[in-house]
Amino acid sequence: MTWILKVQIPFWGTQDLHLFHVRAGAIVLVCIAVPWVLPTLVPLLIGFAYVRKRYITTSREVKRFDAVTRSPIYASFGATLKVCPIFTNF
Repeated sequence: MTWILKVQIPFWGTQDLHLFHVRAGAIVLVCIAVPWVLPTLVPLLIGFAYVRKRYITTSREVKRFDAVTRSPIYASFGATLKVCPIFTNF
């Protein structure tokens, strides 16, 4: 556990920072080379933020639903519901 804290987290933190700077530099260079990209970049970033927010909430709900459907209580409840027609016939 300490190896993860001492080695892996700083490594991935520097990797993320490096990728952020590479992407930011690419966007700045494109905006300098082709200035008409800048007005289209703002709506794209807003749309990206909206889709990202929507995806995260949907993903969280799907994971929650999957956990509920895999729980043993839900499985036994489903088995009980399958047996109910048998009891009502007698």
